[in-house]
Amino acid sequence: MSLARLGLSTDQDRLYRYLLRRPHAHPTRIRIELAMPDLPRVIGELRDLGLVDQASAPVAPPVAMDLLVRRRAGARRGRP
Repeated sequence: MSLARLGLSTDQDRLYRYLLRRPHAHPTRIRIELAMPDLPRVIGELRDLGLVDQASAPVAPPVAMDLLVRRRAGARRGRP
């Protein structure tokens, strides 16, 4: 399932999935392999969502799904 269905942008989804496969990849390698010049911005967005920690390690997929579903449900009720 694409996490974009739960509100992630295409870049956020691609980066999260990449980090699941290569959690210790160097940012330069990530930027090149994903052709993502805005990597710092996108990783910051994932941090803000709670999907990666300060070391840029991704949370487990079930945790990510739970966070995104709760966020989406809150947005439907008028909460951020």
